[in-house]
Amino acid sequence: MLNSRLLDIFRNYHFWGFALLFLIVNFLKLDNSSMYLDEAYSLYYTQQEFTGLSSIFAREANPPLYYIILFGWVHTFGASVLTGRLLSLLFSTILLIVAGRWLNKRFGLLSSLIFCLLYISNPMVVDMSMEMRTFALTALLVFLSTTYFISYYKKKTTQSFLLFAGFSLVALYSHLNAVFPIGLLGMLLLFTPTKSIYKIGFFALLALGTLPLLYFLSDAKLTSTSSWLGVPDWKAMKIEFFALGSSWLYVILFLLAAIVSYLIVKLKKPEYKFTWVVFIMLAVGSWFASFTVSQVIPVFQAKYLYFTLPFFLVLVAIAVHYTNQNISPRLKGIVVLAFAATFANGIFSWPVKSEDWKGVVDYISETKTENQLVMVAPGYMYRPFGYYFSPEDFSQRPDLVEALYPKGVIFINKLSDELFEYIEAKEIIYVLSHQQVVDPNWDNMKFLNDRYTYLSEKSFAGIRTFSFEKSP
Repeated sequence: MLNSRLLDIFRNYHFWGFALLFLIVNFLKLDNSSMYLDEAYSLYYTQQEFTGLSSIFAREANPPLYYIILFGWVHTFGASVLTGRLLSLLFSTILLIVAGRWLNKRFGLLSSLIFCLLYISNPMVVDMSMEMRTFALTALLVFLSTTYFISYYKKKTTQSFLLFAGFSLVALYSHLNAVFPIGLLGMLLLFTPTKSIYKIGFFALLALGTLPLLYFLSDAKLTSTSSWLGVPDWKAMKIEFFALGSSWLYVILFLLAAIVSYLIVKLKKPEYKFTWVVFIMLAVGSWFASFTVSQVIPVFQAKYLYFTLPFFLVLVAIAVHYTNQNISPRLKGIVVLAFAATFANGIFSWPVKSEDWKGVVDYISETKTENQLVMVAPGYMYRPFGYYFSPEDFSQRPDLVEALYPKGVIFINKLSDELFEYIEAKEIIYVLSHQQVVDPNWDNMKFLNDRYTYLSEKSFAGIRTFSFEKSP
């Protein structure tokens, strides 16, 4: 009797246990890696008064929803790497609960267990769950929109339609690339046997609801990524898809699941054909749609398509569920343990961001003397550097560049003789990031080598520091 009750509790609430494990383990990692440029950008402006967000809205192509939520979050719980990333971790945890519950209800315990195991162990999920950007929020909203779309197809109720349409509209306010899955859902809606009033109503709601976004969307915003993100080719498709899966094991699993789940639906379970069509179209179709659009407006990157990852994981879960339908519960348990043993190491992965500004500042703080001038290039790196170098100025001074100048730090793009007419420096620590973008020919290094004596170099993730002293 007791065993039966415990089994019922596990069957109905296991995804809550996975969510708690996911939240606790990743909470311990939130402040481990350095904040990089984009995260510092998010935190720097959202910690200011609400008018400070106008700087983001004026130049940011992505919609404002995430920044508005982050603004309220950091003004409630404090502006730091830990609190800022915690918001994304919570969005990811909610998605785990929503997807685990949905799969458990529609496909049973095994499919939900497989999804939860793969979700909490995928390094890309872990990485995006502690990124102070909109990707975790977008993935949650797109998944909610999708599940309510399937619910509407099955039940044809006004409530499920309104939830589907509402989450679709909100998703469009979370990230520019959300237009791909929501657009694909709209296309599927056109071919479903439903009343025309709902079809017209869906597109009318999205058209009217996104008018403010379209009004403020300029060509400059749309092409803002062109300066650093190139037009993708088929090689880029493979590279980015591998980045989404994080390893060949995941990638092969995704591809096999797409094929196997199709065969199962076609041969054994035709009643689930529509569900399979929705997930495969959003998973694969979003990639091809983004790839096509990126031939004109580059928006093709794995993290921009992170919202597709839960769909691939769902396909794996469904495929495993049906290929094991006729085996005993004991063998099903072995399948779950095999997945856990194979992928569990990813649960404890420690994401490393592309720029280690924390390491750079720790090094400078240990070695800097009064005679040394710190030059940080390019100039737009003042936000991540400033957060670690002077937290009080980062949180209190909107004029961060001016605030750090008296402390022996300047931010530059190109060095020139005019600069040294105003600055006398006996020793220099030159900090260089994004070199291929801002100084591809190493002109700044040539300039310093002509006037100073090179002493040493130290490298950090994505950043290099060079020490010079004035030539005799």
